[in-house]
Amino acid sequence: MDRKKRLFNRLLLVSGISAVVTFAIFLWVMKRPAQHYFIPEGYSGWVTVRFEKAGQPALPIEDGAVAYHFPANGILETSSRLETGWSRDEFYWEAQSGTKLIDKQVACGAENCRWIHDVKEETMSYNDVILDLPTDSDTLLWDGARISKAGDQAEVRAGRKTMLHFWVSAKPEPFFYHHDSLPQDLARW
Repeated sequence: MDRKKRLFNRLLLVSGISAVVTFAIFLWVMKRPAQHYFIPEGYSGWVTVRFEKAGQPALPIEDGAVAYHFPANGILETSSRLETGWSRDEFYWEAQSGTKLIDKQVACGAENCRWIHDVKEETMSYNDVILDLPTDSDTLLWDGARISKAGDQAEVRAGRKTMLHFWVSAKPEPFFYHHDSLPQDLARW
């Protein structure tokens, strides 16, 4: 009986160590450089980054982080490629007098509020887009998907995401879901 218990304990120990090592490797592989977003002080609205734009400057590295300095209109174009994965990102209000870290979440009344609203990955229905496309068209969409239409046949190919966008408010607002304002703001993307 003692021998079976020791064998079970060893097996449990080896399995646990294997799981921890596998998880650590996964985290290491999925890590990307930290990103710092510098938003014009008092800006309110959609903030958009369009990646892989020919002729635009690459994103600079400042203090070991990729720096996003947004112009007054909130739209930044860069030749850099969108990096996916996880890291510790920071958001700052930027003014001529300097920068100020934006708290990611604050209490306002009985609710939690935010200045920066997280980007949610949404599944988009392409049916309306496909129906409106002319015959023999080939269209690249904001999310990197490509739609081709020949006669009454359409093909959708998923693509690499080439745009990042999120909502910024000049003062904290209650949480809301990203897709709640998608229809009226789709034209801006």
